[in-house]
Amino acid sequence: MAFAGAGLSLVGGLLNVLVSVIRLYDPSIWFLTATSGWITLFAAVFLLWDAHNRAIWGGIVFLYSNLGFVAFGLSNETQLLPYGFAALTLGVIGGALGIFLRQVEPSKTA
Repeated sequence: MAFAGAGLSLVGGLLNVLVSVIRLYDPSIWFLTATSGWITLFAAVFLLWDAHNRAIWGGIVFLYSNLGFVAFGLSNETQLLPYGFAALTLGVIGGALGIFLRQVEPSKTA
């Protein structure tokens, strides 16, 4: 189940980065969306690697996914809002799963 949260967060962060790099032309908005996307990607990787601090990484994914959507909303390019909303939805669900699954699953070894 932790893979689902990290996977959704990875896809949301990647979508955020790709759309901001390819389609945004305002440098300040571009920097904000690209930075929030990279931080989301970084935190999504650590959702998998650092199981003891999964709630912290899930919260970071949750926060920066929202920040990326706000930056898409501040841009004058309204055709990018569906992409920003998709990245927001994937990041929020992935971050919520990371927060919800904050307990480390017990090992199945005997």
